[in-house]
Amino acid sequence: DVLMAICAGGLRRFLADMQKLPERPLIAFVPVNVRPKESEGGGNAVGATLVSLATDIEDPLVRLATITASSRAAKARMRGMSADAVMAYSALLLAPAALQVGRAMSGLPVPVPTTLNVCISNVPGPKETLYWRGARLEATYPVSIPGHSMALNITAHSYAGALDIGFVGDREALPHLQRLAVHTGE
Repeated sequence: DVLMAICAGGLRRFLADMQKLPERPLIAFVPVNVRPKESEGGGNAVGATLVSLATDIEDPLVRLATITASSRAAKARMRGMSADAVMAYSALLLAPAALQVGRAMSGLPVPVPTTLNVCISNVPGPKETLYWRGARLEATYPVSIPGHSMALNITAHSYAGALDIGFVGDREALPHLQRLAVHTGE
């Protein structure tokens, strides 16, 4: 929730600088790990949910509280579901986004509202410092993929007590994307 609030604050400033801050809040597509804690891994077990980024709220503490409430409500809807049920629910939840993709790819107007604006993902990494042939790994910056109709993907990756954030976006839709990174850092 704090990561989403930090990203929302950066997005709010970035969009306001471009005079493109929407009146309605941006909605984040958030991947959700559905692998059981006792699982040793292997393959993907990921669902998804949508969370309001409250970018329409100026006060950062109120914005964080709003994001937390939205995130908790999203998690509550999935509580008690099996991994397969979460993935099916995620597909149903994201089905309207398929129309956004069709609109983006075809250029044809599709009379449906935008259901999501940005992907924000948080990937846990190693807690200990890693070395390769004596060279210390300083940081890891994730590179993710924005999809059609979603011009921005923000992925955070933890490593050895730090959190590194990667911003990948469509340069035509989001010119000067490096400014978003600066605003988010601030």
